[in-house]
Amino acid sequence: MTRPELPDEYQNPVKVGAFYPQPGQAGFKEQHCKTACDLDSDAQLASRPASRYLPGYEALFQLAQAVLAHYDVRASDQGAHRIVAIQRVCGSLGLGPGAIRLISDAHTTRRNQTTCPRHYFQ
Repeated sequence: MTRPELPDEYQNPVKVGAFYPQPGQAGFKEQHCKTACDLDSDAQLASRPASRYLPGYEALFQLAQAVLAHYDVRASDQGAHRIVAIQRVCGSLGLGPGAIRLISDAHTTRRNQTTCPRHYFQ
């Protein structure tokens, strides 16, 4: 099975090794989406911001993985692979610069393992 043609904005991350081709498997995208929904449900039940933040962040990454799976690519394990995937998918979804910046800041907070700023939860 051949990979669907990648939109231009996905070709450069493949060229530089941030994404790599991975043939899709039946149910792969659906599993990422189900996991994202489960994580979001868990986040809604949490009583503290940090407890909501971590599953919420992971839910976002699962959605990014689902979009990448649509194109039969996957984020590599090289440095910054998660943020490249998240930012690329956010751009594809038409999110504006402010929303992408907020999400990027949330990623940086999570990756630096610091306490998430309160403004993410207001």
